[in-house]
Amino acid sequence: MRLPIGIEIPYTDLQDRASLIALAREAEDLGYDCIWCSEVYTYDAFTTLTQIACETSTIKVGTNIAQIYARTPSLLATTAASLDQLSGGRLIVGVGASGPQVVGTASPTTALSSARARSSRSRARCGRAKRCSTTVRSIT
Repeated sequence: MRLPIGIEIPYTDLQDRASLIALAREAEDLGYDCIWCSEVYTYDAFTTLTQIACETSTIKVGTNIAQIYARTPSLLATTAASLDQLSGGRLIVGVGASGPQVVGTASPTTALSSARARSSRSRARCGRAKRCSTTVRSIT
């Protein structure tokens, strides 16, 4: 039984795209099974992995944790499906809450409270409060 081996993209390499692609190609040439990318500060994992997928042919691409507070479930699903199709089925998706260095003080409670506050302001501006209220309830 062969043990799959992967490599993590160092955070410091995210700004240097040429080195990033060189690392991915070298890992692929050496027989690594997968390359993983985290989401940090100003970089999302999907954009980086898309670039890697376009420049490689066999190595799997994976998100360590694609943080859930920045995307709706449907956006996360369509983004993952698009990258999986583009990469020829090589995407591995990891999702989670991430950490304070990425999401700040967001938590499920504060995220929901913020969404409700935005919805309340939207209804107040709407002028059709009943219709808007029904829409907000069906979304939340």
